[in-house]
Amino acid sequence: PIDQVKRMETQRQSHRRTSLRLFEMAKPTLAALPGAAAGAGFSMALACDMRIAAETAIMSTAFAKVGLSGDYGGTYLLTQLVGPAKARALYLPGERLDMAAALRPGLVNWVVPAAALETKSMEIARRLASGPRVAHRFIKDNLNRALKASFADCLDMESANLMQLRDTEDHKEAALAFAEKRAPTFKGR
Repeated sequence: PIDQVKRMETQRQSHRRTSLRLFEMAKPTLAALPGAAAGAGFSMALACDMRIAAETAIMSTAFAKVGLSGDYGGTYLLTQLVGPAKARALYLPGERLDMAAALRPGLVNWVVPAAALETKSMEIARRLASGPRVAHRFIKDNLNRALKASFADCLDMESANLMQLRDTEDHKEAALAFAEKRAPTFKGR
């Protein structure tokens, strides 16, 4: 049926416009979780580079509980993050995780009191935004490619990216700042 094919293509494009875009974005991405991150919200949070959560938040794959299999790349991302056995243990029963349980395997990077979530999120975001944007892009590229490349290929990729970064203004500024014992001022060049 044509309608089924069209719906599947619409869903596929939605996944790519959100999760894949977050995952491949040249800039670091940070998910701030004030409450529930379940189902698609869980998957999209995993597509971000880092996650910060209020201690009152919860995470759940939730799909099995509603008779679905997963979306927005959650099965891939969770398997890469925690390994296949733990991913199965989280997806198949679809149980809720509190943030202490989510922190242990690295589903979230920071857990803070709910009242501090916005302040801490902005602190992290500002630190990333004022950092070496070109280097961040290459770091993300290295890490994303490492998910599907051999160790030898990763070494080659790191070498190529490192050589490109050595010629950037940001690297030269960082080296000078280190020698002068001051914080560098990055310009993204």
